[in-house]
Amino acid sequence: MNSVLHASSALNRSEQLTQKGWRVARHFRPDDCVIYRKQKLSAHPGPHAQDIHPAPNGDTYTYSVLKFYRVVAVEADHTIVVRTRRGRQRTLAVADAAIRLAHWWERLLFAGRFPPPAVQPTQRPV
Repeated sequence: MNSVLHASSALNRSEQLTQKGWRVARHFRPDDCVIYRKQKLSAHPGPHAQDIHPAPNGDTYTYSVLKFYRVVAVEADHTIVVRTRRGRQRTLAVADAAIRLAHWWERLLFAGRFPPPAVQPTQRPV
């Protein structure tokens, strides 16, 4: 029984819920605003750092920062392609526990930190 508990604790949260028979479904659509909690390691955490913990030797810190992305595409292999504020594209797993949809109040409060929506090309009538 103990080995089962240790094995399940190594799995991420979505895999645990799937094993218990719960359905874990995240429905991302293009142009959705998402927030990704990125883990970082540095000697000097930035102003947006959260959950700051010193390393055992005290030389560096581990912390997380919130990244504000916009969904570009949803892939069939359970990944999403997101765009950063500076235009870079990243591919993230949908089952990753660090990614979530932004709440309505976060879209308002952090509107300047999300990338702008994609401009759809308009067709001119001929």
